[in-house]
Amino acid sequence: MTDTTVPLEYRIVVTEEVARRCARAAGRYLAFRRQTLVLAGLYVFFLTLIGIGASMLDDAPVLIPVFVVVGVVLAVGFPVLQFVSTARSVRRQLAVGEEWATGFGAASLRVETPRSAAETHYSMFDRLIVQNDVVLLRRRAPRVVAAIPVELMPPEAQHRVAAGLSGHDPR
Repeated sequence: MTDTTVPLEYRIVVTEEVARRCARAAGRYLAFRRQTLVLAGLYVFFLTLIGIGASMLDDAPVLIPVFVVVGVVLAVGFPVLQFVSTARSVRRQLAVGEEWATGFGAASLRVETPRSAAETHYSMFDRLIVQNDVVLLRRRAPRVVAAIPVELMPPEAQHRVAAGLSGHDPR
């Protein structure tokens, strides 16, 4: 927190459409990121190997397809569960009818809702992604993503935040 709070510049009343858009964008980002897809592929690969090994030991070739099917179910199910969990979490945060406000200082972002007010330094984030009119700010911890409607962070604010990110990549 800084000594002087960042003034609030942008305001929005959360609608059903805004909450749905933010939930979908955050869910898609976490469910289809590289790490999740690699893990899904590993499920199929290792369960296929286990199936081959089990079929060789028991002389039952039917075990290979069983383990492959289990691997595919896990490979598809894991991203789906990740999407549903993230979307539900974001929807809980964005209550319809609440007014949200944001402000952008030289080094920090201020977000204020009826339930909370927080000021966070830009350096706490390592990535800014704009997706479907939603700005996703990823904290250094890979699973923590803040979803902010683009109405609360227009392009000039996005550039200011992007310039202050830790490990900023100007591309």
